[in-house]
Amino acid sequence: MGVNRSADGLWLETVPGRGAPLFQTLDRYFNSERLELLDVTERYRQWHVCGPTAASHFPDLTPRQMIWLGDRMIRRHDRLGIPGFDVIAETMIDLPGELGDAEAYETLRIEACSPEFGKDIDESRFVMEVAGAT
Repeated sequence: MGVNRSADGLWLETVPGRGAPLFQTLDRYFNSERLELLDVTERYRQWHVCGPTAASHFPDLTPRQMIWLGDRMIRRHDRLGIPGFDVIAETMIDLPGELGDAEAYETLRIEACSPEFGKDIDESRFVMEVAGAT
């Protein structure tokens, strides 16, 4: 989840399944002719590339820094406790390294105390109630 600046404005990102409630809230509070909300959820896909050699495949970014390279957003995001990058693009791209599996991701996520909406956080549990959340 986060907010990033792009050439066109702000890029809002949320967890899967929470886009519609976010748009409803923003539409209610930001009803203005000077603001246009676009839902591009169906156009973009996100991949996370991480591991000891991940940084050698991407630009030198500080944690949470984001840049656009052509039609791709690259963001440094060390959410699993190891160097990592989020890649957001409209089409499937070639990613460096080997693909991991869901079990490895989940193990790294838990070890890094990186809470996930729906598993660790929901409408009845606030972020500050989850250990390691920021």
